[in-house]
Amino acid sequence: MKESIDERVKLFAKPASSVKHSGKIVRTISRSDIVKLNLEIDKKIRQNARERRVSFEEAKGVIVKD
Repeated sequence: MKESIDERVKLFAKPASSVKHSGKIVRTISRSDIVKLNLEIDKKIRQNARERRVSFEEAKGVIVKD
């Protein structure tokens, strides 16, 4: 019986990770915790955006030569 191309290609495949996964649930995260985390992340994203704008303003007009 002739094997399919998929079966032949699978012989060359290598796992992307050596981690052995299990079906065990370690922790569940409530929806309210996710909302809190998202708010904290949002604060940090906004702070990064403010710092980036300030950095751009400070660097505006600066010419760097080798």
